[in-house]
Amino acid sequence: MTATVFCLPRERTDLHIQDRVYGDIVFNKTDDALLIDLISSPSFDRLKHGISALVGSLASETAVTRYEHCIGACWLVRSLGASMEEQASALLHDVSHLALSHVADSVFNYVVHEVDKPLFCSLYPDLGAIIAAHGYDPEHIFDEDNFTLLEQKAPLLCGDRTDYALRDSMSFGLLAPDRATAIFENLVAVDGEICCQDTAIARELATVYLAADALAWSNPVQGAYYEYTALAYKTAYEAGHLTRLEMWQLSDVDLWTRLISSPLPAVRLAASMVTPSLQATEIGEDDELGESGEIELRMWLKPRVIDPSVVVEGRKVPLSELDHEFRDEVRRYKASKSCEKRFRVEL
Repeated sequence: MTATVFCLPRERTDLHIQDRVYGDIVFNKTDDALLIDLISSPSFDRLKHGISALVGSLASETAVTRYEHCIGACWLVRSLGASMEEQASALLHDVSHLALSHVADSVFNYVVHEVDKPLFCSLYPDLGAIIAAHGYDPEHIFDEDNFTLLEQKAPLLCGDRTDYALRDSMSFGLLAPDRATAIFENLVAVDGEICCQDTAIARELATVYLAADALAWSNPVQGAYYEYTALAYKTAYEAGHLTRLEMWQLSDVDLWTRLISSPLPAVRLAASMVTPSLQATEIGEDDELGESGEIELRMWLKPRVIDPSVVVEGRKVPLSELDHEFRDEVRRYKASKSCEKRFRVEL
């Protein structure tokens, strides 16, 4: 691969972005020069072609891209007082995703965009060059663990998790724009953690997050899409029909086209399962499959939940301690997805 070369622009203009969650985002040509140059780089621009949430949403006009999510995470932590370094880290936190994002994790059996970020940055050196040219340390910015507003372990809120919660929920039709605004405006940073100021707002955010998980992130149909796409992806890679570098170079749509038109029958067969007609129904261990067109698929649909901290008299208190009905709802939901289960797949 030819090294990517980036020259800092002699002149910049303010960058205006109309965002579905935050409205009009404006980066100032002087104060935000680092962010503008990173957003303008070829390595960041590639995120426009990466879908953030669902394999089955490649053709959707409302699909969330990694590009908008990264800008949104940057703007969210900025709004809560993040340093320029943390804003840059938020902007770049997903930059090393392979095509089809987390599906690639099943190919290599680890979280690729986290573990292989140094490799990505060596292949796409424009980002590090831009950061260094602005007087910052690239390695420090690339390491998200340095920034607590950006990243926290679940179930706490953080810039990454909160932005995709709002953004994906809006794209799924679960959250109206005015409610997303109300939640965003209620957020505050306390001791490096994103918290809610109002218990009712925290409950609204946590409830819509749970609904998004049930509808999409750990939905059986989406789980089946993920499994079959991962199988096609892995089969093509192991057969040498897809290289690691191509996984970074190709857009989601281009890679998907490569899979469905593969010369390998096994790849085409797995990819052909990702269709709107697919149904996935949970069945018991003793249930028999019916007609010949039914397929058994075992999946552990691990749940995503959040438990936002709420500021009460200057202290951070988990929502689950303030709202026992919510606590019990989360316990029941997690229990329902606590192990691998058996599904009947039909087309």
